[in-house]
Amino acid sequence: MHMKEKSGYSATTFLIRAALLFLAWIFIYELWLHPKGRLDAWVIKISMDEAVFWLRLFRDDIFRQQEVIGIWGTHGLKIGPPCNALSLITLFSGFIIAAPGRPITKMIYITSGTILIFHLNVLRLVGLMVIQKNARDWLSFNHDYTFTLIMYVLIFLGWMGWMMKFGNKVTAKSGES
Repeated sequence: MHMKEKSGYSATTFLIRAALLFLAWIFIYELWLHPKGRLDAWVIKISMDEAVFWLRLFRDDIFRQQEVIGIWGTHGLKIGPPCNALSLITLFSGFIIAAPGRPITKMIYITSGTILIFHLNVLRLVGLMVIQKNARDWLSFNHDYTFTLIMYVLIFLGWMGWMMKFGNKVTAKSGES
C-alpha cells in the first residue's frame, strides 16, 4: 500500500496531521473537557446503562451505585474516564481524519466506528464483570492485556480497512481533507 497519491498525500502528511490532532485532543480534553467532567460522566452513564441492560438479560443479581456496577457477590467495577472508550474513539477518529479521503465518507466511517467501539467497550465491561464473578484471579490480566489488545487491534484493523477501501482512492478532484 503506497501512502503517496496523485493528490500529493504522503506518510509525512499523515504523521504531521496525526501529531497536530493529538496535540489538539490533549489541549481540548485535558484543559477543558476532562476538568469539567461532563463528557466523561455522560459516556460513563450510558456505558453503564447499556452494560446493565445486557447483564440483566441473563442475570437478575446486578447492582449499580454511582460509577460502580457489578454482580452481587463481587466488589463491582468502577468505571472511570480511562475506561469509558473516549480515548479509543479519539484514536480511531484521529487516524481516519489524518488519512486521505473525502470528508463526508470520513464522517460516516468515524460515526460507524465510534458506535462500534462504544458497544465493544460495553461488551468489555460486561465480560470483565462476568470474569470478576466467575474467575476473579483473571480479572487484572484480562483488564490490562486481553481486552486492551483486542480493542487496539480492532482500531488498527479499522484504520487499515479505511486505507484499503478509501485511502487509495483520493484524487485531486475528490477534495481530500
